[in-house]
Amino acid sequence: AAKISATDSFFELGGHSLLSVKLAAALRTQLGAQLPLSILFNAATVAEQAKEVIACQGLALPEGITAQPRVLQEDPQLGAHSTAPLSFAQQRLWFIEQLEQGSAQYNMPSAFHVQGALDLNVVESVLQTIIARHEVLRTVYRDELQVIRQHADFTLGYEDLRMLSETARQQAIATVMSQQLNQPFDLTREVMVRASYIQTADSSGVLLFNMHHIASDGWSMQVLVKEFAALYQAYSRGQSNPLTPLAIQYADYAQWQRDNLTDTVLAAQLGYWQAQLADIPAVHSLPLDKPRPDVKQHQGGQVKSTLNGEVAKGLTALANIQGLTPFMLLHGALSLLLSRHSNARDIAIGTPVANRLQAELAPLIGFFVNTLVLNVSTAHATLADYLAHVKAVHLGAQSNQDVPFEQLVEQLNVPRSSAYSPLFQVMLTIRGDYEAAEQVENTGWSLGEAKLSPLAEDAVIAKFDLDVDIALSDGGVEICWTYDKALFNAKRIETLAHHLEVLLTTLAQQQPQALLAQPAGTVTMLSAEEQQELLVTFNQQVEHYDPALCIHTVFEQQVQATPHATALVCNAQRLSYATLNQRANQLAHYLLSEHRVTPETLIGVCTSRSVEMVVSILAILKAGGAYVPLDPDYPISRLSYMASDAGLKHLLGFGNGLTVAETLMAEQGGSAIDIAALELDAYPHSNPVLSGVCGSNLAYVIYTSGSTGKPKGVAVEHGSLVNYQCHCRTQYGLSAEDVMLQFSTMSFDIFVEELFGALCQGASLVLRSEECLGSAQAFNAFCSAHQITVMSLPTAFWKQMSDMDNAFAIETLRAVIIGGEAMSKAHMTRFFAAAPGVTLFNSYGPTEATITATTSRLHKASDAEQITIGKANVNNTLLILNEDGGLVPKGSEGELYIGGPGVARGYLNQPTLSAERFIRNPYADQCVAIAAPRLYRTGDLVRYTEQGELIFIGRNDDQIKLRGFRVELGELNGILAQLPQVQDAAVTVFKVDTEQHLAAYLKLHPRYAEADPQSTLQAISQQLAEQLPHYMQPGSVNLVDELPLTVNGKLDVAALPQPRLNVQQREYCAPSSELEHQLVAIWAQLLSRDAQDIGVTTSFFNLGGHSLLILKAVSQIQSQLEVTLTVQTIFENDTVATLAAEIERQRNQHALKQQINDASADQIERVEF
Repeated sequence: AAKISATDSFFELGGHSLLSVKLAAALRTQLGAQLPLSILFNAATVAEQAKEVIACQGLALPEGITAQPRVLQEDPQLGAHSTAPLSFAQQRLWFIEQLEQGSAQYNMPSAFHVQGALDLNVVESVLQTIIARHEVLRTVYRDELQVIRQHADFTLGYEDLRMLSETARQQAIATVMSQQLNQPFDLTREVMVRASYIQTADSSGVLLFNMHHIASDGWSMQVLVKEFAALYQAYSRGQSNPLTPLAIQYADYAQWQRDNLTDTVLAAQLGYWQAQLADIPAVHSLPLDKPRPDVKQHQGGQVKSTLNGEVAKGLTALANIQGLTPFMLLHGALSLLLSRHSNARDIAIGTPVANRLQAELAPLIGFFVNTLVLNVSTAHATLADYLAHVKAVHLGAQSNQDVPFEQLVEQLNVPRSSAYSPLFQVMLTIRGDYEAAEQVENTGWSLGEAKLSPLAEDAVIAKFDLDVDIALSDGGVEICWTYDKALFNAKRIETLAHHLEVLLTTLAQQQPQALLAQPAGTVTMLSAEEQQELLVTFNQQVEHYDPALCIHTVFEQQVQATPHATALVCNAQRLSYATLNQRANQLAHYLLSEHRVTPETLIGVCTSRSVEMVVSILAILKAGGAYVPLDPDYPISRLSYMASDAGLKHLLGFGNGLTVAETLMAEQGGSAIDIAALELDAYPHSNPVLSGVCGSNLAYVIYTSGSTGKPKGVAVEHGSLVNYQCHCRTQYGLSAEDVMLQFSTMSFDIFVEELFGALCQGASLVLRSEECLGSAQAFNAFCSAHQITVMSLPTAFWKQMSDMDNAFAIETLRAVIIGGEAMSKAHMTRFFAAAPGVTLFNSYGPTEATITATTSRLHKASDAEQITIGKANVNNTLLILNEDGGLVPKGSEGELYIGGPGVARGYLNQPTLSAERFIRNPYADQCVAIAAPRLYRTGDLVRYTEQGELIFIGRNDDQIKLRGFRVELGELNGILAQLPQVQDAAVTVFKVDTEQHLAAYLKLHPRYAEADPQSTLQAISQQLAEQLPHYMQPGSVNLVDELPLTVNGKLDVAALPQPRLNVQQREYCAPSSELEHQLVAIWAQLLSRDAQDIGVTTSFFNLGGHSLLILKAVSQIQSQLEVTLTVQTIFENDTVATLAAEIERQRNQHALKQQINDASADQIERVEF
């Protein structure tokens, strides 16, 4: 004590979380001051704590735990006994026991090697004393009560293996241990501790202990072993019991807990947890190697690793710098690891706490341990900010740790599942800190002539998906991962373990100032080899091209090479390369002469599918301008915005686009050019010669859906398009031998692939007719007549075609390119059944990366267990990053970033959005294969397979692909909110079978709320049709009184009504049979609801049911309906309708068995198979 200064920090002197709990207990007992743990963490010095003690001395202390009188009862089976309520922790285990019936998962076995002579009579006497000393060991459980027997017999088990050979003895030891340690306890009648001795030699053997968790915890195992050693030494020497009598028993604690954790204390702490866990995910997002079983499996595996003492010292030093305990730092590191592997910002991890804040609880055996749910967010600007947040979460959890986990589960009404544990599925235990570990400490005990030492267990039980145990000491860091083998393979856990090692080493060894200033998600956790694979190996498909060329120059080179080959076919029109080039040149000279087009002048094209459409685009490019496609079928309001945003003063129109062009240019004060009326014969046939136009100039601007409610223009340069031709040649194999179908509308960037992919490789381009879309036969006939070899189709159309008879019966067809949305394996199978000799290319890419960025090449023999979007196109760099810009591990999901010459210039007239989506590449120096100084943030979530191919997962924002079209839900939301009838709006996506649809939820302005809803919906639908393309119009419009929000003010999507096409909420279904009426009555009584509120298709849990009510439901249904049910039956049949069907099935089965049993032999017909 003389060495401790009043200004020394408790934690810098070696204090940690467990010692702070003991400090709080000592202050309460010795000084009469109740200091919360949060105050002890913030007032860490003797001087600061003295001030806090003085401030709260004299205040009333919470009521202590006192021994309660036992009211004895007699029972023929139980003998003399008393009863007490279950503690909250016991209550949940009792429920789980009813659910799983006979599981050994909550056994707490310990095995010890015994060296020396062991007196088994003394061992039995010792254990009988311990059972008599601790009521909880002779307690059984019936009707949700502790039944405490006055006396319980105990017999030590014994196996003699001395006569066996060494090999046979080892096998027998393993067998006996497995049998004994995995034998379930019967909680209704057994003593809660078992022990047996396996004699392996005259003076050695194995001593086994096994307790059920309902009567024990990790601390209790330590108490048991220490008391056993003390009593054995005393009894073996003829001495009396040396242990101090216990002042209270576990049942007294359970009663105190029930009496004290109510009203204001519990309400305040529950309020904290409700806010802290409001947005917690039901289950973690870590990638699984196997589908999650419907019922939790418990077969576990283990992966262990170690780090040296230097790392341990570095971690301790960093913790001190940040004012953290080692546990806080290690928990922060594990959460960060899981966040980066699961691409989730919110990480919930459970951790056990001893929960023995009162000194009188220390010597007791019992189930005291509580589980705290530590829910942290990794979304912080710097590592220092993140660690400060972790500390705050710990202090908050410790200050509110009185709420039993079991009660927390019930109060939060979390979704129940027999497949995973509620609130968290990852457990973290730090030995040397909280000291609530399930293992007995690794030391030895002297028993006089014998010595006990812990024996490693072979069987591994996985109570959680992951259970991470970390031991931190001056000697180093020991990490043990216990994992559920039904979910993960060893390789994935080894990867997690390795990444945690690298992360901890980084935290320990990197210069603290720089380390703490960087975003948490960028702290190094991947090895140099892994970084090389992600940055270089997956991005080294390089093809040479001339970046200074313009795309029309490449076309002109092809004209020179094959002037007489057919370039373009439209209905009866066939144009050679030379003719097409001449017509485009004449129009280009006209534009230069009459409209003074200069480099990057934006000129609109609004035409029907025609030769004039192709000539117009080529002419604009040859004149140095950039074209802006405007689909004449789009709503005029949308086209008007696009023309205004692009500042169009010239708009080429043809066919049904001419009238639209004239309307738009009248608004803009520009000129609508009627291509068909132009007299161009006097203009030169030669290619215009321009200076100042090169690969870095704009080629086109295509408008896509925008998150602000308005479309945004993507500006793509010539060099990007020239580069894309490398992909067309090397991947698709496009050549002069091909005839390519032009399918897409010109406002979709696949049109660019069709147009220039054909014309720059010498192929023929055939413009489709509208009639060919009428049927598979019409499509096949059109393509066959034109001898189509290659086509690029929206995935949605390809799916429709694949579902039709005689699909793709086109003899000349060699390749189909699809893209725009996810494809399915079923459609791929149907496609190859119809077209076995055709190659299928599954492509992916945003407009901002010039058409496509990845491609998967598939053929009939492809073994496609997982449909991928393939690998990077040539000259593309793909990086998968987290929200902080850190590299995501292979196999984990993250946002796809695209780099290379295909990256667009940016968004027209939107510098802020461009800066946000087109960013500097933080790994540019390491991307050595392909220059990628800039990256485009796609917003798409992907992950790598082991083979280095990408699997598309979905969007990380509100943008979706719908039938091949990109839709920003934010844009649609903005448009809905501007409607005169609408006060507030939300948009989601839902599926009918495999088809995606948009669902709109509208809260009406008060003046419209009283109007006829059908008339209002009709008016809204009409307005949307006038403003939106067909693919953006909601398939379901739902009127709601309020949009549901979470406690954090975000839209609660899960609480929105289930949308249906043309149908509102699910209707109430009344009971129809007598059995359904009986079940509804039972549910109504249990749930305190009116029977008419309970439909037969509504889940028990959605009505407010929880685990305790299930136990009561089972009891009432069995007694009233005379059937046999288990808790699992209600989990699997959670509606009245399905439960009634299950009961009827059981009754019919029973009746049939009874009939067979009652029948005489001559009444039963023998049937042989």
